[in-house]
Amino acid sequence: MEQYSHSAPLFETRIRSLKKIHQGKVRDIYDVDAEHLLIVATDRLSAFDVVLPDPIPFKGQVLTQISLFWFAKTTHITPNHLSGVRVEDVISDAAERAQLAGRAMVVKKLTALPIEAVVRGYLIGSGFKDYKLHGSVCGIPFRRVCRWQNACRSPYSRRPQKRPPVLTTRISTSTPWLN
Repeated sequence: MEQYSHSAPLFETRIRSLKKIHQGKVRDIYDVDAEHLLIVATDRLSAFDVVLPDPIPFKGQVLTQISLFWFAKTTHITPNHLSGVRVEDVISDAAERAQLAGRAMVVKKLTALPIEAVVRGYLIGSGFKDYKLHGSVCGIPFRRVCRWQNACRSPYSRRPQKRPPVLTTRISTSTPWLN
């Protein structure tokens, strides 16, 4: 297991040996080569699509380790973007490697599916607006949305602008392999 740095929380990465191609709300993405990307989970905190000024120590490391755990557990079900390339094989500078410890992964370049699943303990925000307007969330009747005792799940578009709800029929017809 990698030794984690006890330095200040990481709000933004500074990897000079690679070109940063995207900075999201939580993750920074770097171009490695024609086939690989470096994805780094920072300690930035995002709520309601706003990045808050105070990062959470070790958040990026926890997110990365949880992701790696589930990718390993589900690899027999579906392939994923993990490449098997180690961060140490891509980043030679010791100071750059130190800021990435436990929070980065080298992945295959793939086309992202621009959909995310939102799990809610209650309806608020866009989900509540959708429910009030249509009696459903993302085209799913409310009784079907709440499959667990107190949690609801709904798909949303992952686009740079505000995320509109995505009708489940659109997901099914545009991505038949999800059915």
